[in-house]
Amino acid sequence: MAKDQLETFHLLLMQEYLPVGLALMERASKGGPKKVMQAWTELEEPLDQLRTEGDAKATLLRDQLDKIRPGLGNPVVSVDVVVNTSKDINDDDDINVDEDSINDLFRVLNRIDKNLKILDDSIDADLYESSSNKMSD
Repeated sequence: MAKDQLETFHLLLMQEYLPVGLALMERASKGGPKKVMQAWTELEEPLDQLRTEGDAKATLLRDQLDKIRPGLGNPVVSVDVVVNTSKDINDDDDINVDEDSINDLFRVLNRIDKNLKILDDSIDADLYESSSNKMSD
């Protein structure tokens, strides 16, 4: 089996079958075989309902598996990334930005910068105060 097929199978197990299996186990522990059979006989879309029922526990289990080994519980999915070159970006046909938009952007960026400086100064003051208190103790 190719590596991609194993990764796809792993993802399918973790995302689709694990929540269903955990929901069936929960039903079996609470009501025995009768409760498990109710899922198949009384629900309109049993797989979807079971997947929803087991999703929270499956998420917790996947997170715990990731603590043991990253990617074990939440498999890494490969993606293709396409980056525009500077030639593509500088094409006048592709980008139409007016001067007002640029000015608005700079105003927002300046405001963010000022707020970050205030936050940084506040953190520095808290650290200074904290270290001064420890020295005086």
